[in-house]
Amino acid sequence: MAHEQRVILRSCVMRVREGGRRRAIREGQRNVHAWVAGELTDVVDGELIEIGYSPFVAGTFTVRPDYAPVHEAKFVVLGRNGQTYAVL
Repeated sequence: MAHEQRVILRSCVMRVREGGRRRAIREGQRNVHAWVAGELTDVVDGELIEIGYSPFVAGTFTVRPDYAPVHEAKFVVLGRNGQTYAVL
């Protein structure tokens, strides 16, 4: 089994479980409660912008650095070291 340097998804929807977010805030510790759902692909078409998620900043994924909410994207590129980029 190979380790991928990145994963590319298309037709993406960002999901955040609010209960898990509240628990992370209450306990001051991250937990698995947010993800990106989409279809695997190997092509990206469009301009990539950095996005991210922090339960301590917002209840949605956000565009960096201005923290505008992101709920869906045409493409999302998930990097090996936690970098995440999207075509909105």
